[in-house]
Amino acid sequence: MAVFESISTTWGRSTLRRRYEALAARERFLVRICLGLLLALVLYAVIDSLLGFRGEAVTRYLNEQRDLEWMKRNQHRVSRGDSAGGSGELLSTVVNSTAAQVGFRPRRTQTETDGVSARVEAEQFEKVLRWAHALETRHGVEITRADIDLNESGRVDARFSLR
Repeated sequence: MAVFESISTTWGRSTLRRRYEALAARERFLVRICLGLLLALVLYAVIDSLLGFRGEAVTRYLNEQRDLEWMKRNQHRVSRGDSAGGSGELLSTVVNSTAAQVGFRPRRTQTETDGVSARVEAEQFEKVLRWAHALETRHGVEITRADIDLNESGRVDARFSLR
């Protein structure tokens, strides 16, 4: 209540109040209408932003739920770790055979504790992209890191971490 009393006291002594009271009745009515519209606009902006935030939060929550369900369904893949996409093949074999299907051979493929690393040198960018796409879509291999550098026109050097 002290806040309202303070505002009321400040309003009572302000020059703005004296200017408002000096207006004609019709002008005061217009000022009140404008203030009401301004208040409605501010309330609308606040409520709209809160509803927008809520909508984004719900969307994020549903996406996280979908990801969690996917993780639960695919938990067996992680626990095996030594094969790609449940096919029973070693991940390094899948990486090399998929590269051969696309038309190149990785310079180096090395098994690591959490997957496989592959190095590609001076290969056509299009082939490298087709290879990475095939690994993900056909074999369920996850690319956890990809560093791609331009070697020469249309050719790249790349390093991939896969699991």
